[in-house]
This record gives sequence, C-alpha cells and structure tokens, in this order.
Amino acid sequence: MNFLLHPEAEDEFNEAIDFYDACEDGLGTSFAVNIFLAIDRILAFPSSYPIVGNNIRRCLCNKFPHSIIYEVHNQQVMILAIAHQSRKPNYWEERRSS
Repeated sequence: MNFLLHPEAEDEFNEAIDFYDACEDGLGTSFAVNIFLAIDRILAFPSSYPIVGNNIRRCLCNKFPHSIIYEVHNQQVMILAIAHQSRKPNYWEERRSS
C-alpha cells in the first residue's frame, strides 16, 4: 500500500514544519518524523482508526496536536489533511475524491 498527499495537505504539512522550526531549531524535523511514523501506522493498519465521515478516518499524532485525515481507495491512502486539532472541524471535506 502507498499514500498520496492532497496538495493542500502537503501545504499544511510544510507550513507546520516551518512554524515548529520557527519555535525551536529542529522541532520541525521532529514534527515531520512524527507525521511519517503516523503514516507508517496508517499504511500498516489502515482500517484501525476511527471513521469521522463516509470512508474518512482520522489518526491522531503523538507529541503534536495534529491528526491525519485520510481515505483508502484501491490499496492507496489519500491523505486529505494534516489537521491541527484546534482548527475548524471538517474544513477538509471538499478535498474528498468521491
């Protein structure tokens, strides 16, 4: 199984890295590693995370207040958002592929 980042999710990811790096040197790298570890968990067990919408799941990240919002289609994980927990709920819904 592989994954794709929605372009807006990729922007969120990069903006969060920049934000954390501005807070403390190396914190952006720690954030990125944490996100990729969560993605590895999703790829290993894509059905194990709670459903938050029609075929949409959410994986909470460790150590950072973010979650990965994703859907699975034909053995591919589409990451719709790297969402900060305090952000407006469901803002990513228009990114759905189906």
